Amino acid sequence: MRAHRRNADYSAIVHMKQTVLHCSWLLAIACASPAATVHPATQDVPVQTEQSGGDGELPGLLGLADRTDILVIGETHGSLEAPGVALLAIDAGLELGAPVILGLELWTSEQAGLDTYLASSGDSAARGKLLSGVFWTGTEDGRSSRAMFDLIESVRQRISEGLPAGAICFDDAVHGDPGARDELMARAILRDRAQRPDTKYVVLAGNWHTRSLKGPDVDDSRAPMTWHLRQASARVNCLKVRCSGGEFWCCTDEGCGIHRFGGEGPASGGGLQLFDQQDAQGYDGAFDLGPVNASPPAVSNAVNSTCPRSGKPIENSFLAHYRGRLVGFCNAHCRDDFAANIEERPDDRGVFDALIDTGP
Repeated sequence: MRAHRRNADYSAIVHMKQTVLHCSWLLAIACASPAATVHPATQDVPVQTEQSGGDGELPGLLGLADRTDILVIGETHGSLEAPGVALLAIDAGLELGAPVILGLELWTSEQAGLDTYLASSGDSAARGKLLSGVFWTGTEDGRSSRAMFDLIESVRQRISEGLPAGAICFDDAVHGDPGARDELMARAILRDRAQRPDTKYVVLAGNWHTRSLKGPDVDDSRAPMTWHLRQASARVNCLKVRCSGGEFWCCTDEGCGIHRFGGEGPASGGGLQLFDQQDAQGYDGAFDLGPVNASPPAVSNAVNSTCPRSGKPIENSFLAHYRGRLVGFCNAHCRDDFAANIEERPDDRGVFDALIDTGP
């Protein structure tokens, strides 16, 4: 067993048929800035079930990696478990002896900071520098989650062990044409791969972008990212991460925070399922996780740093929304009680009102 398999470092519990992978994510404990707190560290068709073997190995995933240049994984942003699927795919490529690049739906403007972190020792100063970037401090849609940072840290660890791994940011949403966002993302990945054609890519993105088929009325320039990738390369495969329901930290019409959704996968998980034919969205298979848990932002921009009830430091897992801002508590009971009874909690509101009215 190679070093990168011995040092599995996910904290998500990924449910698979006949196997459960127990993973322990490393904790991000740095402070990104005085105003931000960094807390420790998703149609029925015939399927071919690829069961996992001993010690967490996935023979089916190894075989898929062997015949794939770009493996695209579609997730619902903001779960604790989905980034672990990408790490399994990275390890499968490394197990084959191939260089592997992780593609992340992060802004391309974060690339320099990401490169610096991957080359660092991963100490608190390096973590704080990375997480002080505008992307990490300015987004709450699940892509800047604690689990996503832990995935980056996992790649950094493999690099430090001498393994041929790396990561790129491919989302040019800030500077590019929003209408052509998926095409621009595909171009960024293909442009990077042109510089290292013998490298395998594991691309993790939201599950709209990762479909490989477009609707009949969709213009090519607005087709999903994977559709564009497949126009340029035949060795592209895409998987969707399915769950049986659970919680995600993501943004909806109700705001950004923890949201509960139903699922389409089996409650027991099942791991990798390779379809006999593409499904209606163009996916080649799925990775079934069972129920999932929300992963909050790696950086909390909560208005308060201590719990209004206990005076203890807030935990990034226990945030709520109030007056359009994030507020924090030290435990789930206090958070849930406030969220369900905002009008009946004047003491809490008084603390938050004062901070919001006098703060930036």
